[in-house]
Amino acid sequence: MLPHFESLNRKTNSGKTDYQIVQDAVGHKIWKNQPIVERIVEDYNQGLASNLKHQPAIPIGEIEQILLELQSYRFISCFILSGNNSIGANIKLESASLSQFFYYDNYFVSSYSMPNRNQIAELAISKYPNSRNIILGDSPRDIQAAKAVGVPIIAFPTGQHSSSELLAFEPTDILKSPSVANFFQILDTFILGLYD
Repeated sequence: MLPHFESLNRKTNSGKTDYQIVQDAVGHKIWKNQPIVERIVEDYNQGLASNLKHQPAIPIGEIEQILLELQSYRFISCFILSGNNSIGANIKLESASLSQFFYYDNYFVSSYSMPNRNQIAELAISKYPNSRNIILGDSPRDIQAAKAVGVPIIAFPTGQHSSSELLAFEPTDILKSPSVANFFQILDTFILGLYD
């Protein structure tokens, strides 16, 4: 019988990867049994797909327009650093109709062997050592992961955390409104000559 997680606090677990949540919830003995852990994550993905089928994810602000604009610059690539595994990340992106903006090779996701968000960020940065990288995140753990790998982070509130909560973790900048104008105004401070 697999454990149930209905009582987990969303805010406390915000920014944790699915594998971290399972690791914290099941304890060391069950965590050592990888097939059970993978079954728990698989069950979660099935529930996620079912829930999003009935109530699809709604993109925040002008994120679709932002991604369209970023796609027009050949020197900019977008990557996913997800707390989900590849299946869960894809379920969320497809539900929000945003999967077309990301190549599957550009997914950096959690796994049993990589349960920590900092590890995911480290892997992504190590694959592109000569690039200028920026992380966009909506939780304190995103900010901490960006700092751990020495990358600027633009934080934005999505409802789980307020601007003041995110500012307490000292992100590089904060996007108070996810609009095209606000995003590119901040991005331009990191990438000089973006509009040339």
